Amino acid sequence: MPKDISSILARASITSVHTELDTTHRDVVAGAHGTIEEQTDEEYYDDRSDADDDVRKGKIRFPRSRLYGRDKELEALRNIYRQVVGGDLDRCHDREEMVPPSSSSSSPSAPASAALSGVRPKTTCRVVFLGGLAGTGKSQLVNEFIASVSNDEQSISSNKNIANILSSRPLFGRGKFEQFENAAPFSAVADALSMWTSQLLDGNNENSDPEELRLVKRAISKAGLSGSDEDGQVLLKIFPLLRPLLSLDDNGKEVAADDGDSNQRGSMKLDITRLKIVVKNFALALGEKQDRPLVLFIDDLQWADEASLELVTSLVLNKTMQHLLFIGTFRSNEVDETTPALKRMKEIEDGVPAGIVTHMEITGLLPKDIAQFVADSIGRDVEDVGPLSDLIYKKTLGNIFFVRHALEELVRRNVLYYDVICYEWQWNLDLFSSQIDDFVAADNEGLIVSKIRTISEDSQRALILMAYSQKMISAVTLHALMQANGRDRIDLQRVVNILHEAVAQGLLLPTEVGKEYAFAHDIIEHAARSLVPEGEERDVLLVEIATVLVEREAIDGDEWMLFAAARHFNSVPRKYIESLDDLASLNLKAAKSATAKASVPQAAQLLRSGVSCLDNDSCWTSNYDLSFDLYNRLLSAEFALRNNDAARAAIDVVLSNATSLRDKSASHLTMMRLAVETSDRDYSKAVEIGLDLLTHEYGESNLQLHPSKFALIKETAKLRIARKGRPLISLTGMPLMKDASRMKLFEEIQKSTFLCGASFEPLMRMLSLRCLRIAFTQGIYAELPIICLNYAVALQKKNQSNPSSSKVKRSYRYTRLAKLVQEKFPESAHYGAEACKFDFRAAGLTKNRMPFKDDIVQFHSIYRRALSNGVPDIGFAAAMTGVFCHFDAGLPLTSLFGAKLMAYERTAAEMNQRGFGIVLKASRQFHLNLIGKAEGNPTSFKGVALDENETLAKLEGNSRKMALRDISAFRLQLAYIFDDEQVMIEMIERLKEYPHDDLNWPRGFHRLTFLGLSCLDIGFRKKKIEYLRLAKTIMQRYDKLNKGGSVNTLPISACFDAIKSRKRAMFDQAMEACAIAGMKNMEAIMCEQCGVMLMERKDQVAAAEEYLVRAFWLYNDWGAGRKVEQLVRKYNFLDENTALKRPGTSSVCSSSMAGWDGRV
Repeated sequence: MPKDISSILARASITSVHTELDTTHRDVVAGAHGTIEEQTDEEYYDDRSDADDDVRKGKIRFPRSRLYGRDKELEALRNIYRQVVGGDLDRCHDREEMVPPSSSSSSPSAPASAALSGVRPKTTCRVVFLGGLAGTGKSQLVNEFIASVSNDEQSISSNKNIANILSSRPLFGRGKFEQFENAAPFSAVADALSMWTSQLLDGNNENSDPEELRLVKRAISKAGLSGSDEDGQVLLKIFPLLRPLLSLDDNGKEVAADDGDSNQRGSMKLDITRLKIVVKNFALALGEKQDRPLVLFIDDLQWADEASLELVTSLVLNKTMQHLLFIGTFRSNEVDETTPALKRMKEIEDGVPAGIVTHMEITGLLPKDIAQFVADSIGRDVEDVGPLSDLIYKKTLGNIFFVRHALEELVRRNVLYYDVICYEWQWNLDLFSSQIDDFVAADNEGLIVSKIRTISEDSQRALILMAYSQKMISAVTLHALMQANGRDRIDLQRVVNILHEAVAQGLLLPTEVGKEYAFAHDIIEHAARSLVPEGEERDVLLVEIATVLVEREAIDGDEWMLFAAARHFNSVPRKYIESLDDLASLNLKAAKSATAKASVPQAAQLLRSGVSCLDNDSCWTSNYDLSFDLYNRLLSAEFALRNNDAARAAIDVVLSNATSLRDKSASHLTMMRLAVETSDRDYSKAVEIGLDLLTHEYGESNLQLHPSKFALIKETAKLRIARKGRPLISLTGMPLMKDASRMKLFEEIQKSTFLCGASFEPLMRMLSLRCLRIAFTQGIYAELPIICLNYAVALQKKNQSNPSSSKVKRSYRYTRLAKLVQEKFPESAHYGAEACKFDFRAAGLTKNRMPFKDDIVQFHSIYRRALSNGVPDIGFAAAMTGVFCHFDAGLPLTSLFGAKLMAYERTAAEMNQRGFGIVLKASRQFHLNLIGKAEGNPTSFKGVALDENETLAKLEGNSRKMALRDISAFRLQLAYIFDDEQVMIEMIERLKEYPHDDLNWPRGFHRLTFLGLSCLDIGFRKKKIEYLRLAKTIMQRYDKLNKGGSVNTLPISACFDAIKSRKRAMFDQAMEACAIAGMKNMEAIMCEQCGVMLMERKDQVAAAEEYLVRAFWLYNDWGAGRKVEQLVRKYNFLDENTALKRPGTSSVCSSSMAGWDGRV
């Protein structure tokens, strides 16, 4: 990738600007808009040298230390930035001498007070969209703003008392989109990220903190983004310029990045979802971890591609990015309702609270501003230049870019001239009235064209070649382009001199090391393009450029050359292409590169261009491999983009021409997946299509949608014959299947069958038996582990109420087999989406044999891996399961756990996982109600995390049914804990009709446990036989689970027995069982229930108080602060003296031996 253009700004617009201020404008907001000294930015652009005697030579000296007519806009940006950092820059300046370090009597503002105490104020994210026509100074305004706040922060950091409010100047990243898409994917984002990196690695910054790099690296390492980490490899694959930062260890020393095993790394799934996550984590590591504000400036959004817009939108909408200021500029006249950029801007505005997004429209400067600029440029008083400035305003309408060129054009026409006798600029508008009329009537862009035509022919050709290449190009590449097609050889030094001449004319900008060059403004680039008329001349030129770029890409490896060459070849008529097959291959190569960088839209466009190069009548016979590769990748790309009709068309072509089932397999899989892409998501249609393909394409017989019992017996017998007396475990020693293409189809059908429900259970069994028979006769394959797991899940689903049954035991054998076979395929065992699915299902199948608390870390690990591998549904299913495990295990309700819930919830919202998001919101509201952070009735769900009525009103059908189930389960537990009889009855009525089976056992345990306890409680109180019968059913279910080896249901069964018997001894046994299991929540409930029961007996009041005191402390240790408050209000003996004395070890409660030590 070429050196990023944004590095130009790091030195010019942030560091050097304010050290070279013009002393004559101390009262004006500073800027850098001169044209004499060496140019460092397209906005600080001019066309002259920096000699001290420019004026005497008759060369205009544009002001370089003044920003004209943008004071209000600049101050608006500064105010927004103050909101981002949580402080007031001007107020901090004032306080430097007003507030001494030890002052305690003063009452400084909140931000300054936080600074003085060493606590940084809370920051927030802000978004600014700057619109305006080309040349009005949008980018110029942003760069001046950055220079301004950077200078403010340097002043603030010089005072030790205020230094904490802005620990260092902001990290400023800038990226710019190109109009003609000649760059590699995400090039604008890459420029911004690499600029952030370069500023962190800049050791020459005298204001930099020597510890900052080490802290940043530690945050990067903690986020799993180092060069040796998998996510770090993802970043380096897309943004190689980050390597200097990601390859540093925690001490800032460079270490070699671990590329890992190439085969395994190649299997990592890289899509836009994963990329969004790692980019977000990288930004958090740079900014939030160090409390350093980030400024992300993306220029020319109107030209942005879909993938880049999606990435930027995701970063801006991430609710954890509270330290970010995003500024996006766009040309107002080049966007409309159909423009992707405008759609994303609306999405951002709709996705954040009111007041976060600011829209600013940058128009032309006022006549008085233009008059001042003209006067300052030619060294005359503003009162003298009225006629001249009026003429220029009439020509340019205040567009500052064209104002500069208008002055130069008047010089070239001798209307404006330098009087060497009077030593001042003069003009004669009357003498040259005809030229003036032409000047006003001419197109503004013509001013630039006129200027370019004044330079040498070689220089003009160089600009033209650059305009059709990339935004930044080296002298070596330009040298190769200028010698294309056998032209006279031109010396490399001559090319360098041409570039220097263009820089001196203000047409180009060099990088800080001077090895690459870019246009000073997009308008200049467009003007250079216009020098070559459309038609044959331009087409020939594009072919010449593309040919050279293809040759150079093979030598230099610069990806932008590949994309630019493909674009140029695709844009010209086919008569100029020597070999269409070669062009198709070039498009395929570029599409593979775009896909590897997660830019599917760009890849799809390249593949379409590649397909258009093929001869439909002969391509499959003359170049089968190329045709197949193009169409096969195209159907996958179209399906990923939800272009279903286009995907079907590509599938038809492949199925009509592919010569083997292996080549048709991807089309077959996509056919099944397309069948589900309907509003009702009918998986039975996919099953029917899959069975038809297996029967007619792959020769599999006797596969019916609803197989008979006889067919299943027959298939079982065939499997027994294939096994030849060998156990299932012997499959681990079988060889690998040579061609396993049809097994992918088997897996897809089995997955769809599973989602169809219980009525398809016979087909699930038939498919599983068939797949096992194939493995015994033809060898094992990568899909076998997940097929075994799916079958094991189906067996457990049907027999959850009887865990000791033979089918459940068989499911454990299939789970064990799946894990062993998985080890034979290490590539899929450690990387990719399929491994995440496998691990989640395997963890779920062993759920009854492990304590809930032991599963939490595993589920969180699956969550992180699944999100990184582009399967968010598996990730959030794992996260939700881990949350239920936490609640079921009775682990402490800490603030850290609450923060974890909020992080899950936010990420679910960002990734549009609405179903999981509702469950996670309900979990957090449950947590808030228990710990006492929610107002109102603790058994209701109307709080900051979830409003039950509002949420359910937005849902319908199965989505509402599932949400109602989960919300009611949480509220039922709260009602039982807080003894809210009315709510208990209401929630029982809601839940009693739901099936007791739940594939997510921790969630089912959470619901059934308190449904059973509540039914026992209300059943005995209200004499409700129906509730007692329901409780009995749940108790019997738990007894079967106990016999099956469940370690989680044993203490709950003891609790059921205690509530049912109402005997102190049974309560003691229940408490002991809960204490041994570590279920502090259930132990507290049993203590309270026993105390309440004994309190009703006058001779047991002392014992009752002891149980209730212990319940008080158990609830306290669990973190249920709201329940603790209720106990104190309800029982007078829990006064201050009693409550603050923790019981000793001589307790009837078993928990006393497990941790009661008499300490307060």
